Amino acid sequence: NENLRSLYEVVKTQPEKGGWYYATYINNRCWAVREALKLTNNTDSNAPHGVAVKRESSLNQLRRQCESFLDTELEPSELSRIFDGKANEKDPLLNLAERVRSANLAGDIQKRREVLAEVLNSNSPEFVRDYLIQKTEGGAYFDGVTYKYGASGDVVALNAAVFLAQCQLGFECDSSQFFLINACATQFICAENSENYVRQVLERGNQSKQSFQDVQLLAKKIENAIRTKDFDKFLKP
Repeated sequence: NENLRSLYEVVKTQPEKGGWYYATYINNRCWAVREALKLTNNTDSNAPHGVAVKRESSLNQLRRQCESFLDTELEPSELSRIFDGKANEKDPLLNLAERVRSANLAGDIQKRREVLAEVLNSNSPEFVRDYLIQKTEGGAYFDGVTYKYGASGDVVALNAAVFLAQCQLGFECDSSQFFLINACATQFICAENSENYVRQVLERGNQSKQSFQDVQLLAKKIENAIRTKDFDKFLKP
């Protein structure tokens, strides 16, 4: 959406359709955009001219998406005021998010399997991306492997594979997609599609021990697990 404020005003009136989850999503996105723009210089003399032009265009797109919000509207207290303590009661996605967290904390494998089925049936690409992968202090889990955080870890490969898998399942992944716009604006990674974006992320600073081909194979496994609802691939014992 070119102006997220207009979408925000619509979704926050429809909590029964998951609108408050999306209001939170928009709020978090625009808060992050505002913070990123404060730290981002308008030019970088080391950037190639073509990249600099694309990056400036991306910065302007982010500004347009969020410029209608007042800073006070992006404070967490604003969402608390809207929800009035009834977020989980009225919004099925926020309710499910809380049940996912509770099931993970309890370590109840059957309950985690049940809520994961609901996550995959939510018909929300954003929600699936947020709650598909089980994250712990030790890292993020898929199919018998815990991908660790930090410079010595490889969670970037798992995140990239989830992104590619969702693209194969129909998520928007061309250059108009927010993650690609944001990467161009804030990291000078200006890609025309998801695969080019992942290649650049993996190559930049050797952030992953896995090659692009490795990540493609991992993405295919994730895609197949989602299509076949092979929940145990996502459930750390």
